[in-house]
Amino acid sequence: MLSEKQKAMRKLLVMMILADGKVEDAEIHMFHKVYKEVANDYVADIYKEIELVRTENKQPHQYLREVVSMMNEEGKRDLIKASMMIAASDGDIDPSEVRMVEKFGKALEMKASEVRDIISSLR
Repeated sequence: MLSEKQKAMRKLLVMMILADGKVEDAEIHMFHKVYKEVANDYVADIYKEIELVRTENKQPHQYLREVVSMMNEEGKRDLIKASMMIAASDGDIDPSEVRMVEKFGKALEMKASEVRDIISSLR
């Protein structure tokens, strides 16, 4: 059974796949890699999960509201890094993906400067 934290992480990382409006194989592959690292889990039907997140049409804070207080600073940074890895996986970091990562940082109650530093380090 997934914890609420794992569920929120999964939803956010799927949001990254959708951020630029294109679902690409490289992003799917990177999702599986980073989700296993940050949540120690695997999503068997990623396309079903993508469709669920697309139809829910929620904002990051709606997924994180219940779990942000349970996340330590390292876990928050890891989630931002994982998100950027998905954004970069197709060879192009779209401005919409950067904006999405910035929204994640805000929802995670991180300093904007720290989020920008992580984004810059992974470009």
